[in-house]
Amino acid sequence: MLRHRAQFNPEIWGSRLAWLFALFLAFQPKALAQLQTVSVGHLKDKQVLELTGEWDFFWATWLEPGDTRSAPVRQVAGRVWTTGTEPTFKKGQGFATYRLKLSDLRPRMDGYTLALRSASAALKVMIYPAQKPDKVRFATVGRLGVDATHEIPQLRPVSLRFFPEADETEWIVLVHVSNFHYGRGGLWTAPLLSEGSAAEGRIVGDREFLIFCLGMIIVIGVYNIVLFIRRPVDKPTLMLALFCLVVGCRSAASDNLISWYFPQLDTRIYQTKYFIEYMTMVLGPLSCISFIHMSFLSSSMPRFYRFIVSLSLCTGLFILTLDTYYCSIILSQIQVVTVLQIVFGLSVLVRAVIHKRDESILAAMGSFILAACVLYDILVTFHVFSQPYVSSLGMGAFVFMQGQVVAQRFAKAFGVAEHLSYKLKDEVELQTLELRSIMENIPQGVFIMLADQSIQGNYSKELEQLLGEGQLTGKKALPVLFRNTTLTGEDLSIIDSILVSSFHEPIFVWELNAHSLPQEFMRVEIDGSQQVFAVEWHPIVNRQGLMDRVLVTLRNVTEIRALQASQRKDQQAFTLLLEIVQISPDRFRDFVVQSHEILKQASIDSAAVTAEWALLLRKVLMRLHTWKGLSRSLGLKVLAAHIHEVEQILIRLSVDQIETLHDQLDSLAEQLRSYEAIEKERLGRTDSSRSVANATSETRQLLQAWHRFHYQPLDAYREALHEALAVYVQTLPDITTGQLVQNLQQEVSRLARELDKPLPVLVGQGALHQPLPESMFKNLSYILQHLIRNSMDHGLETAPERLAQGKARAGHITIGFDVRDGCLMMDYSDDGRGLDLLRVLRKAETLGLVPLNSNLDPDAIAQFIFESGFTTKDEAQMVSGRGIGMDAVRLLVEESGGRMTLISDDKARLHQAFHLRASWSLSTLMAQVA
Repeated sequence: MLRHRAQFNPEIWGSRLAWLFALFLAFQPKALAQLQTVSVGHLKDKQVLELTGEWDFFWATWLEPGDTRSAPVRQVAGRVWTTGTEPTFKKGQGFATYRLKLSDLRPRMDGYTLALRSASAALKVMIYPAQKPDKVRFATVGRLGVDATHEIPQLRPVSLRFFPEADETEWIVLVHVSNFHYGRGGLWTAPLLSEGSAAEGRIVGDREFLIFCLGMIIVIGVYNIVLFIRRPVDKPTLMLALFCLVVGCRSAASDNLISWYFPQLDTRIYQTKYFIEYMTMVLGPLSCISFIHMSFLSSSMPRFYRFIVSLSLCTGLFILTLDTYYCSIILSQIQVVTVLQIVFGLSVLVRAVIHKRDESILAAMGSFILAACVLYDILVTFHVFSQPYVSSLGMGAFVFMQGQVVAQRFAKAFGVAEHLSYKLKDEVELQTLELRSIMENIPQGVFIMLADQSIQGNYSKELEQLLGEGQLTGKKALPVLFRNTTLTGEDLSIIDSILVSSFHEPIFVWELNAHSLPQEFMRVEIDGSQQVFAVEWHPIVNRQGLMDRVLVTLRNVTEIRALQASQRKDQQAFTLLLEIVQISPDRFRDFVVQSHEILKQASIDSAAVTAEWALLLRKVLMRLHTWKGLSRSLGLKVLAAHIHEVEQILIRLSVDQIETLHDQLDSLAEQLRSYEAIEKERLGRTDSSRSVANATSETRQLLQAWHRFHYQPLDAYREALHEALAVYVQTLPDITTGQLVQNLQQEVSRLARELDKPLPVLVGQGALHQPLPESMFKNLSYILQHLIRNSMDHGLETAPERLAQGKARAGHITIGFDVRDGCLMMDYSDDGRGLDLLRVLRKAETLGLVPLNSNLDPDAIAQFIFESGFTTKDEAQMVSGRGIGMDAVRLLVEESGGRMTLISDDKARLHQAFHLRASWSLSTLMAQVA
């Protein structure tokens, strides 16, 4: 027979699938209704069973003992919960009940133990016979709650002992769990079950081993701190000590020691624990790699190290800103940073081993053990392995190994130090012998002053010769050092006070007062001779930064000071000699004569004690100002500077300081005598090279007759005498106004260079060749020098200013002489700024010469420039600025019998050109000739 192939019928297969689906639905509720059961009949003595399988799971429900309702889902113990999360809860938050049936239990004298390592949650663990819920036994960890307000989590292990009877072969385990403070909720620490107390013993053993590791870490940490204190330059020991401190804190926090010894229910303790755990998770590896980096610096990678340090510190700062819950959310990211730290540390150690660095193998062994333990704990976090964590074991091994590294290095260091100590001892003995030799032969007195101001024993032999006394050890230093000196009792008291206040004090106390100690003193010997001694004070500071001794050196510098004084004198003489040789002999002798006359007049003025002090001082300053101008015009810089210093002193004198005035004038006279002595001794010049001032009496008489007949109306006498003497008179130096103007050209050139102004054109007009009496010639010379300095400094502008105003680049100074109406006339003018009378008035008001807002005519305002001390400059200089120049001009004119006026083209203008006119009667000139 032929058989037919079965054909596919859609209706038949649809009916079959419907029946299978109905059958599945019929049996599914029955399967869920059965309790999840674990048989423990196979347990052996001391065997611990970890209940990691599926448990009945009731989300958001507290299941009470005896409640046999069927579980909607099952959840694996030892894992975070992944089902039933409500929208109102954040990730990992919520509360639930875990249930598990234990079967095949049998009566035992030592019963059974259910133990639970702590989890980051609040727990209530219950166990009771399946048929006798009233015999429930329970233990709590923390306080349960349905929200974060009511829940208090706690990290603390718990255990329950129970004893089944013959009819109690099945027991129910209920675990209530609530979590609102951590991002990984659930029963993720699997309970342990054992016969007897083996499960509890495992937890206790873990804790005891942890305490052992922690104790070892603390001991090694203290050891490294001691080593660092003894040798602060060894920074790796400090890093290892910090690592011990950090891992000690981590062990106490992460392994529940805090909650074990502080069981109070307090959320702050819980949060503090996790804050320590997360911070040490970053800082522990950081201190570890810092130790490795510093220990094997030549094999390290500085840039990579700086990157890891920066990343670790940023992570630590980020942890500081977050609470416990959010820190747990980013736990994986924190662990990534830890892995990077481990990679860096291991790479450095591998390079060190390859390079064969000392102790690198020991360091690498400890680091690899620690790295393996840390990686194991990370995998525990991801449920690859089960608890317990083994980081503490790795930390202990690492610290022990690195402690061996440090110990070996210190053993080597101490060996080297001992070897160096012996060498140092020999070197000290050698140096001591050399020091004794030096102290016996050093050509100066050296000793150490102790705190009681006594002399220490090891002083130089030269000290006894300098002080003229032997056996100085233990004697007081100050009485011996300063015996028969020119120091007063007050000086010795100050020295003693400084020393007393400085010993056993910080060095800055000495530095504040040391300047008051004498650096040089003079001793009077028995034979009346004087010896000069230089003394130096050097503080000796101890390790605490306090001064406890003073090194004193003493030298006899009498010959050195004499040589230095001679050298200074020779140097000064050479400087004066260079100034003198640039001046013609006749010119210098005339200057010396004029200088003596000026000093004589100044001495006469200063002796007039009955006169008004202001007038007396004004005249003296005018003489000195004139003399300074003469000195500067001849290039006698030393004398000009000395006169300038004296002016500075005199201008501040009061009437009760007349002796100071005389002393300063005497010093100037001594300076002038120095110039004369150098001219005579170094240049060999005699008094024969004199000018007209020391001419023969016949020549004087002839000149006087010529002056008389020159101005008398007898034409015959005048003509004859003029013809006879004209040639002779023209050969005499410094006698005519023409020669006077020519002599001023040198002063104008020097001032132009000094003030950086273009050389002005000096124009002479009028009776340029009329002879003048000697005294009148000198007065005119002084007057014109003051006027030229005033024009150069105040009147004439700089080249840019003149060009900007449309003037010629160089200024013009015009000096004119004329004889008319029985008088000798001198006109002086320049084309500079002129007189700003408004500014003159304001300055006069400032100086109190007139009341404020005075209404004066221009002529009256212009007269203020001749007041003593009046100047429009704000600061005095060598050229001008003291208010003496124009006052000196007026005084010189008046003293020589003349009158002086300011000439104005338009008397109503407040800005006028500078034009001064002085006049002397011819009868006055003749009186000076007689």
